[in-house]
Amino acid sequence: MNPPSVWIVNLLVVATRKVDSQPQPGIVEVTVFDAYGTQWQFIDKYPIFGLCYEIDTLLFPRAALLPCQVLEVKPEQNLVLVGTANPYQIYSTNDEPAVFWVYEDQLSPRSEIYFANF
Repeated sequence: MNPPSVWIVNLLVVATRKVDSQPQPGIVEVTVFDAYGTQWQFIDKYPIFGLCYEIDTLLFPRAALLPCQVLEVKPEQNLVLVGTANPYQIYSTNDEPAVFWVYEDQLSPRSEIYFANF
């Protein structure tokens, strides 16, 4: 039996600072405000956020992407409920996967929405 497919999107976030150059390839912090004004921060290796440069040459702040799973959509309100547990187990700075509402225009228009099996 195949596991259910999930809908993955890229959320537009801001990489705010380099946390550390170790472990390789380096760690950065990103931040985003949800649809209700709550600030969320995440720290992980920079390639997770779509940053493909050497960590020591990055200038901050800069645009980045946070891969998220779509959990629910409210098209009449332009809202999308996203979670960070899939596909990469990205945890917020309070050490838990985050679930929060964002506006549709906070999703990257250039990223393709895709389905993945987990």
